[in-house]
Amino acid sequence: MTFERQARQLLEAWNAADPGRLSTLLSADVLYSDAHFATPSVGPDPYVAFMLKVRSEFPQMRFHLEGVDDHGVYGLIAWRLSGLLPDSSTRGFFFARLARFLRRT
Repeated sequence: MTFERQARQLLEAWNAADPGRLSTLLSADVLYSDAHFATPSVGPDPYVAFMLKVRSEFPQMRFHLEGVDDHGVYGLIAWRLSGLLPDSSTRGFFFARLARFLRRT
């Protein structure tokens, strides 16, 4: 499977808020770290729980794949996030980020 296809599947699982689908894409030692959170999510179960919490707080959020850059051992995913703020039916948000994913060889 190409790295681009893996990236698409990951974002599609987030967009669907599908824990089963997401967990099949994660390695046993997956780690998600973000400066906004005190502790990282380590392992598939905490990562899936994190996704479900975020999706419950922002049910209309959507990831949009902007591009991928495959470097063999790791890859970069450029994505855009859009949706509505939870306290408003009209105030939208837009956020973009570049994420780095390590892959086992």
